[in-house]
Amino acid sequence: MRTDPFDGSRTRHVLLVDDHAPTLAAITALLGLEQPGIEIVGTARNSINALRLASDVAPDVVVLDLDLDGEDGLELIPALTLKCGAAVIILTSSNDPQKRRHGLAAGARAFISKYAPSDELIAAILAVQPKNVE
Repeated sequence: MRTDPFDGSRTRHVLLVDDHAPTLAAITALLGLEQPGIEIVGTARNSINALRLASDVAPDVVVLDLDLDGEDGLELIPALTLKCGAAVIILTSSNDPQKRRHGLAAGARAFISKYAPSDELIAAILAVQPKNVE
């Protein structure tokens, strides 16, 4: 786990978790190629790979879809936070207010719609602080 101060000047290391390969590719291109200060350190398409990568790459931020091909992303949030101390941002096509409440109650730091402008996701990634440096 990282223990150095996170003053906003350091690169955010991001793990992307989504079961849809084209979505992962698009978000990787958006964040990895166009955004200074954000580095994609891994992508996962299911909870098993997400937890393994979270341990291996120690991301600062995890961008997580709620529906992982039948797996509930909400159940993954506490395990990810415990595994690496990363801040979890939910990025989903769901607009269900109950899922939003449950996600934030489970420990997510932000809830972003996949239909929102990309600037919202970028701003959330740059704004959140990993738990291990708070």
